[in-house]
Amino acid sequence: MAGPAKKVTLAGLKLVHNPYVVLKVLHNKMLKTLAKFPEDYVYRQCTEKIIKDRMDILEKNPERADAEEKLGVKYLEELISQAKLEAQLVQRMQVWKPWESLVEEAPKDQWKWPPHK
Repeated sequence: MAGPAKKVTLAGLKLVHNPYVVLKVLHNKMLKTLAKFPEDYVYRQCTEKIIKDRMDILEKNPERADAEEKLGVKYLEELISQAKLEAQLVQRMQVWKPWESLVEEAPKDQWKWPPHK
């Protein structure tokens, strides 16, 4: 699926020889977890849209260079790194349940700035 392998190693990022497969696994994992979130939760809606758009671009562009250009990244490894971090966040949010109501009422003027006045 991917084009000719790059011989460039990015600082801090390992060259991935099968980025399409890695991204597909990460994206599907996130979509499966996001499906457990409430449908009206904005984070779920936005993240699902981004993932599905990326998957669509990858599916329609089997050449690595074309996919990188359309996705706006220099290397697919950048996208893999971002997807891994996002997958961790999705897992944590499943535990945190930020869509639920607060346990107790928020303090008055919680968001007033500066806080000392």
